[in-house]
Amino acid sequence: MYKKIEGLIIVILMLFLFTTLLIRFIGIETFVVESDSMAPKYRVNDLVYIKQIDITDVHTLEVGDVIAFNQNGKRVMHRITYIDDSKIITKGDNNDTNDPEISRDQVFGKVVFNLPFGAHILNVYVWIIIIGIYFVGHMSYKIYLEVKKGKT
Repeated sequence: MYKKIEGLIIVILMLFLFTTLLIRFIGIETFVVESDSMAPKYRVNDLVYIKQIDITDVHTLEVGDVIAFNQNGKRVMHRITYIDDSKIITKGDNNDTNDPEISRDQVFGKVVFNLPFGAHILNVYVWIIIIGIYFVGHMSYKIYLEVKKGKT
């Protein structure tokens, strides 16, 4: 039973690693939400997957799309409220007013998927705890088997 669980954990970790590498390969990058400006759809510590786009793909964007763009040296993720050939206006879903207009060349991606609280996956302390729990469980099981073997 324990060997099956151990094998399942290894398979899940390998799938996670493979998926992460595949996502990078096809031009999708991750973005950690840092404010509640897009709440309730996207919240702090959500992990958002952004399909990279360049200036030639910007014409495919529409009002309502959530985009990622550079503004004043920061990466911002907001929804398009207006778009034409020369400018884009965005707004955070949880904000009262529109953002200052941006140009098409500031846009670097479009949101395609989000993983609520997914940023915790990237947190090294979470992985230390998971690995620690695994080893404690593994050693406890081995001790249990030794004790059980000694009693028979």
